[in-house]
Amino acid sequence: MQRNPLHVVESYLLKIIGRRRFLSYDDVDFLNDSLAEKIDHSGYAPDVIVGIAKGGEYPAFAISADFEAALASMTVNHYGMELNGFHIEDVVGAYRLARLLGYRPRADVTQDVSREIIEGKRVLIVDDDSYSGLTIKAALKSINDKGPLDVKTAVIHTYMGNPCVDFAGMHTRRDSLYERRHVYPWSPLSPSYLLDYAETLTP
Repeated sequence: MQRNPLHVVESYLLKIIGRRRFLSYDDVDFLNDSLAEKIDHSGYAPDVIVGIAKGGEYPAFAISADFEAALASMTVNHYGMELNGFHIEDVVGAYRLARLLGYRPRADVTQDVSREIIEGKRVLIVDDDSYSGLTIKAALKSINDKGPLDVKTAVIHTYMGNPCVDFAGMHTRRDSLYERRHVYPWSPLSPSYLLDYAETLTP
């Protein structure tokens, strides 16, 4: 598995200008523990953990082990601005300019979970972060259409007061979240990306 050269350049530039915080798996594990503790203290006991691929799979795996809950995965395609895998919205000012020109992001479920897994169950949807809420909203709509007993959402990072998120490992101010976004070790932008991802999902 090799990184796109554009990702390497982008990662380097973002480090220089300080617009990203690169997290290690140790950082993520610490935040996962905080997230699981908050869920446990709330009294919510999920029967099924649904991780949103790819970012939500690692925290979902950890939380499902903590709660001894069934684990499922769904894919939500978040249509961003990219060129050959290069995230154009990371370029300073590009996202705001695109919005002025009429660009509207959207998210669609492209790989769903079956009704049999969800119906009548307490479900926890897990992702790595939530900014606009588009991914979580798309996942919620899909899960709610399958007759769950209850549904909650959990992420590693989000901003304070995000209406789409019930539990978070860490909350920050909304402006801070956007100014210095987190890069997780499973992101192509991360120096840890070459680590075998499958090895992190083994007991």
